[in-house]
Amino acid sequence: MILAIGFGCTQLDRMQNRSSSKKDDFHDQRIEIIKRAKEFGLIDPDADVPDAIQLLKKILSDNVSPSLVDHNSKQSELLKNQEYQFNQIIRNLKRLKSEYASYKDVLADVEDSVKPINFLCEKKTEIIKTSIYNEIVSALDVDFRSIKSDIKAKTPIDTNVADLIKGYEKQLVEVRSKLAELPQEISAFQSDKDKYLFLGELKAKLELYGEQTPSRAINNRPELQDLQEKLETLTVKDNTESRNMYIKLLEEIIQEYITFAGSVLQNYEKYHPDFDYSKKILLLRKPLTDFIENVGSSSNHMFMHLFFFCGLHEAIQIKKAQFVPSYLIIDQPSRPYWGDPSAPKKKIDHSDEVKIRKAFELMDLFVGRIVNELRGQCQLIVFEHVPPSTWDKLNHVHLVDEFTDGNALIPDSWIME
Repeated sequence: MILAIGFGCTQLDRMQNRSSSKKDDFHDQRIEIIKRAKEFGLIDPDADVPDAIQLLKKILSDNVSPSLVDHNSKQSELLKNQEYQFNQIIRNLKRLKSEYASYKDVLADVEDSVKPINFLCEKKTEIIKTSIYNEIVSALDVDFRSIKSDIKAKTPIDTNVADLIKGYEKQLVEVRSKLAELPQEISAFQSDKDKYLFLGELKAKLELYGEQTPSRAINNRPELQDLQEKLETLTVKDNTESRNMYIKLLEEIIQEYITFAGSVLQNYEKYHPDFDYSKKILLLRKPLTDFIENVGSSSNHMFMHLFFFCGLHEAIQIKKAQFVPSYLIIDQPSRPYWGDPSAPKKKIDHSDEVKIRKAFELMDLFVGRIVNELRGQCQLIVFEHVPPSTWDKLNHVHLVDEFTDGNALIPDSWIME
């Protein structure tokens, strides 16, 4: 329930975003089609979008050669004049703002030069005064206070000019947007072929972009709000403890497989499994230490793969998970011993034969544990080219077919067909 609602909210958000994006793309494509038709003189250059769509559809449905419009857009000239005027106004306002800022900087410098008047006022009892001393000091003090007030006060010019600039810039964007929809000049088709090719392209694009169908995602806000309200009423269970317990179960099962493999692991026979949940990989820990070994050799890697996937599927069976198919496909576990397919060994060592045999015994053990102890079902499909002696007398291994003498998993006759 938690996952379903969480996914639903996220999915609806993505649908809403895609819908908005597609709506913008839809609008841009329609504008581009109409602009090109105006440039070729198929419709009046001053026609708005809805009228332009209808005019173009009429041209295409009449199946006659359209009469071309040969005059430029009157609206374009008007908009260009507005664009020029707005640019001039914005430049002048920015210049006024800059000059007013410079004026305040000058006042700040003047304030610094008049600051000694404070010192004089503080030391007036210690100064020998002349007849005009009080008059001069009083005048300077008044000027100092006035300058200080002008610098700190936020005058209407500070806010009004900024608002005016923002308003005219918004109008300038709108004018330029309208200009982008209009042709800059009327051009002619180079030939009838070019004209009919364009009309064909125009017909195809009008079928795609001529009318905008309402999208379900546009009206999904009530549904999204309902899902959000349901989500807020749920209590999310912290699965950290159950996850840690599952990892311990998995490591315990794998430990039994490692013990069963025994000496084929050579130096790692006594090591313990350590499952790194963040990286989703199986590691080996040295006994009585916290040291994680960097396991080498492809033979050990093959066994670790068997340990991990057999252990994982056994743990899944124990937990009775319903969403994982109960089968594994294993392709040629003997490859580490036979070498590269381009240069395989003709004969393998006895010690390697023992390891291959042990790998089949491990898989046989796994199936036996699932079937006999857990009363479950599981199937291993193994592709190999080892001799039958490798699995001789094992309880759960059954040879399905031998791919030799032209018989193959995918017969040549299938490929030829």
